[in-house]
Amino acid sequence: MGRHRLVRAAVIGALTLSIAVSGTAFAGYGGTSVLNVFGSMGVWGTNTNFFARWKAYQFHAEGTTTWQVEGLEMSALVQNGKACTSDICTDWSFAANARFYNSSGAQVAITTPPIGGCYTAAYGVNDRHFVRCNPYAVTVPITAKTMKFTWTVSVKRRDGIWVQAWTATKTVALVTT
Repeated sequence: MGRHRLVRAAVIGALTLSIAVSGTAFAGYGGTSVLNVFGSMGVWGTNTNFFARWKAYQFHAEGTTTWQVEGLEMSALVQNGKACTSDICTDWSFAANARFYNSSGAQVAITTPPIGGCYTAAYGVNDRHFVRCNPYAVTVPITAKTMKFTWTVSVKRRDGIWVQAWTATKTVALVTT
């Protein structure tokens, strides 16, 4: 009978300890930009601004810790993009991804946010605004220290060829303290 109580107490204690060390801790907000990247389509050209923002949390569960990157939004604003008429710019495309690297520079994760916004944005009536956002948490190994963003806005010409008119990359700390 005494052994049964001892085992039961150990199980209850382990469950209590597990609950006590599990959970989420807010680490910080992040944001970055690359501004005034010039690109052209033959006779027409303009600048594009690229933006990224996110929230990071440390998540502790069952003896492991990971990063939870939430609300990762990547966007591009083509200044006066609507001025490129349909006889020059027949279609538009926006691609974006974030790669996560450890302190040795090895890639430990990658995410490509789906099309859609997580936040509100204001821009001019003649600008073309593209946005991709993952409103759900992306799980990233706790070893991740930096994020490398890659943005690309492509335009389809009259002859059907896609041109990567504007592209940018930037590497930043996952969380700044």
